[in-house]
Amino acid sequence: MTEEKNEAATLFGIYKIHAELAEQAAASRESLNKLYSGMVTAVVAGSVLIHRVAPDSDTMWVLPVLGIAISLSWMMSLHSATGRLSAKHAVLLELESRLPFDF
Repeated sequence: MTEEKNEAATLFGIYKIHAELAEQAAASRESLNKLYSGMVTAVVAGSVLIHRVAPDSDTMWVLPVLGIAISLSWMMSLHSATGRLSAKHAVLLELESRLPFDF
C-alpha cells in the first residue's frame, strides 16, 4: 500500500512539473503574439508615415516585404510554440491516465 502511495505521489509530482511547463509554453506563445503584433503594427505605421511624407518614394516596396517576412517568422514561431504545447498536453493526458484518481 505504501509503495502504491509513493508511486502515485511521484507520478503526481511529475504531473505538476509538466503542468507548469505547459503553462510556461502557453505564456511563451502569448509573449510571441505580443512581440510580433507590435512589430507588424510598427511596419504598418511606418508605411503610413513614409507614404504621407514621401508618397513617390522608390523604397515603398521595402515595408511590405518586411511585413511579409515578419508575418512568416511569426507563423513559424507560433507553429513551434503550438507544437511544444501540444506535446506537453499529450504528456499530461498520458500521466492523467496513469494516476490512481480522476481529474
